Amino acid sequence: MNNPAVKSSTTTASSTTTAKSGLKKFTAGELLFKEKDIANSLYIIQKGQIRLFIPKGKGHVELAILRAGEVIGEMAYFDEDSRRRSCSAQAITAVEVVEISFPAFEKTLQGLNPWFKTIINTLADRLRKTNTKVKQLESNAVSLSASTGGQHYKFFNNQEVIRLLSGIFLIFKAHGVADTQNNKKIVIFKKVVKMYLLEIFSVGEVKLEEFLLVLQRLSLIDLVENQGEVHLFTTQLEVLKNLVGFVNAERTLTEEKQLKISPPCQVLLEQFVLSAQTQSLKVDANGKVIINVSTVLESIKSKYPKLSQDDLSEARTYGLCGDLVVGEKNHLFCDLVLEKTKKILPNIKFINEIKRVNQSKAT
Repeated sequence: MNNPAVKSSTTTASSTTTAKSGLKKFTAGELLFKEKDIANSLYIIQKGQIRLFIPKGKGHVELAILRAGEVIGEMAYFDEDSRRRSCSAQAITAVEVVEISFPAFEKTLQGLNPWFKTIINTLADRLRKTNTKVKQLESNAVSLSASTGGQHYKFFNNQEVIRLLSGIFLIFKAHGVADTQNNKKIVIFKKVVKMYLLEIFSVGEVKLEEFLLVLQRLSLIDLVENQGEVHLFTTQLEVLKNLVGFVNAERTLTEEKQLKISPPCQVLLEQFVLSAQTQSLKVDANGKVIINVSTVLESIKSKYPKLSQDDLSEARTYGLCGDLVVGEKNHLFCDLVLEKTKKILPNIKFINEIKRVNQSKAT
């Protein structure tokens, strides 16, 4: 999930001075509203998932995930003193909601019997007070490490990552069924994943949903809906297995010994491997291929204009490529240890994606 500060515009849906009832659409990562925004409408979710959270220091307190059929933003209607949002709401997936303005909602309530409206107001007041106490407890828990001089808040800590990764791998192994048309594709029900990870592994639902998005972005799994059931499938079971071992080994190392390859260096290594495969470059006795660095940089210049040969320094540190040399036409060349690079790239991509998610949620 992306950083709300980056994906949202300066004015969220609920901070405008007027609100019109009707169907509204939000893209993944877009904010519906922020905590303490002036509120003038509520929403009924028609499609997609929305996360509720409270910004806290350099992190967020995750409150809940809401889905189709649920109502969001109604509490501000009953808070007549300030009409402020009690938390922030962000689309996890593409979302469709029906927005109902407070004046329209008020008109509906006026048609109810007075005693029924009194019950609604009483229940809303009790719920608001309970939510306040729960948020205070959760906020204190999140800020504990910062107040005691500990590490900064991380959405995914090392223990959670290994729990999620190993859990998903083991569920695929225990309950996965090979696709009849593609034996390399292993399929499981999402509800089975949720049962194990939420109820047995005690993973928070917000963390699970975000982690599944991480694996999707890395093309390690995919989600397909079939006859009302959501299926997870993978063709990368061996990669998932290797990631479990890698992440478990990494968390036992001191920080200075952990794998650190920057995203720019990762991009270059991916392009080098792609170049070696598409050009069928000859691998020598030491497992190395010669890469024309200048040609690769030129081919991706429009997409990655800031990349340069200087971004390869980390790859040389880990022995993935050799020093740069000047060859014909003054082009830069380097040796690439092909199989070693291909094997370590999934680890690099995974670590960088987890870091990116943590950074996006720590601002």
